[in-house]
Formats: sequence, C-alpha cells, structure tokens
Amino acid sequence: MARRYDKDRAATLMAYDGDDLGQRLGSVALRANLPLTYMAAMFNLTRNSVGRWYMGGNVATKHRALAETLIQVFEGELRAGSDLPARNLKAAREYLESLRGIGVYCSK
Repeated sequence: MARRYDKDRAATLMAYDGDDLGQRLGSVALRANLPLTYMAAMFNLTRNSVGRWYMGGNVATKHRALAETLIQVFEGELRAGSDLPARNLKAAREYLESLRGIGVYCSK
C-alpha cells in the first residue's frame, strides 16, 4: 500500500510553482496521483532518496534529464486529462509501465 503525505505537506507540494527540479517532480507526481514508491523505482532509487528531492534536495546530474522528461510528460497528460491523475494504484503502475517507450521502466 502506498504511504500518504500529511495533508499540509501534500497541499504545499502540489501547489509548488518554483524552479527546484525535485519539488517540481514531486508536485506533478502528486497531482498525477503517482506514488512515491513507483516514482523511486523509475529512477532505480529508494523512496527516501526521491522523497528528499520532493523536499528540495539536490537531484543528481545523472537523473536530471529523466526528471525533466517525466515532468513534461506528466504535465501534458494532466492538461489533456487522458490517463492522469491515476484512479488507483493499479492504474498508476500500468501508466508508468507504459512509459517504457521513452526509456522509462518501473520495476516495482
């Protein structure tokens, strides 16, 4: 089962509109209803590592391109209203697995 953010932190992160890459990724992932566990798997990292990005921690150079790509893809899907926000965990996983075509793989 996916863990939830506390309501205040989630609201703050979802409303984030600054330039920090990790917080931008966290904001769009929360708005898209994509669990942190699945996001971490896409980067082959732990939940804690990606969670630190969401809190403003530094995104390593080797992960920046993928993070930027995911932000663009998720924002486009949210604007289009097609597959995001995910309805449930199964839909979130299936959506993320469908991104293999852009070089993204969700292993969990």
